[in-house]
Amino acid sequence: MLSDIDLFVTLVRAGSLAKAGKILDMPASTVSRRLQAFEKRIGATLFFRSTKSLRCTCDGECLYAICKDSVDQLKQALSSVQNERIGLIGKVRIQVPSSFFEWTKSSAVKTLLDTSPGIRIEIMVSDLEPDLILEGIDLLIHIGELKNTGCVTKKLFDTELALFASPLYLESHPFVDRPEQLSEHEVLHHNCQAECRLYDQDGTPVHVRLHERLITKSSMVLLQATLSGIGIGLLPSQLAQRHVENGSLIKVLPNLTTQGRPVYITYLNSRSLSACARAVLETTLSNTEAFATEDSNCHFLGNYEDL
Repeated sequence: MLSDIDLFVTLVRAGSLAKAGKILDMPASTVSRRLQAFEKRIGATLFFRSTKSLRCTCDGECLYAICKDSVDQLKQALSSVQNERIGLIGKVRIQVPSSFFEWTKSSAVKTLLDTSPGIRIEIMVSDLEPDLILEGIDLLIHIGELKNTGCVTKKLFDTELALFASPLYLESHPFVDRPEQLSEHEVLHHNCQAECRLYDQDGTPVHVRLHERLITKSSMVLLQATLSGIGIGLLPSQLAQRHVENGSLIKVLPNLTTQGRPVYITYLNSRSLSACARAVLETTLSNTEAFATEDSNCHFLGNYEDL
């Protein structure tokens, strides 16, 4: 009966037989057969079925409301008992953005692995917003807010945007020493607005006219375009830092900056986390300084007291 309830809760959260089958690692036909047997055993229809999705009946909604927390708590309790006996052993799947290894220190992955010798870390790289349940992702590190608001999201740190250009670009274009001269240049950016607001050291706003020759949500595309001399890039300082250090980028109007998109870590909810995933989450939140390059003007905000 317990395994049937677990299957039922998974079906509600997945929304379809196919998705639940992937999560449970069994054919959709097996999931359907077990569901039918469970419904027959309890004498109630739990789902309205269509070819592609499932929707709870009134009985299904009542059962889910009663047992969802109990199933999560039981899984967590069993995991805790096992881990106390044999230590933290298991795999944690983490998705990170494509620019992750550009703006993190080289020790970031080691910091995660040092959580426990028994934990295996699987890192997936993507800039697309995933389905955490369907894709089995425990922790999602991302830049900017997500469309899906049904998860727990914690801010790791804020970022800063500044203007950068390659030496090749600066050699072949008019010199820039005043903000108004930016109108003579291609300013590469990640939004569709006609202008942006930068601030000088005194907090005085400076409006910068933006061109629409290249617009992208990808920080890596902006970085590569800036490095190749297409224009002046409005880039995260921590992303550009190592390129400034090796001379491939130069900071333009260094007194002007603005706040960029924060970096977050997201998970379904605290009850759904395995002991291993919880341990890695706590490591990340308590070591946020390990996930941003030095001298990159990040404001660290990690806190895991309310997990």
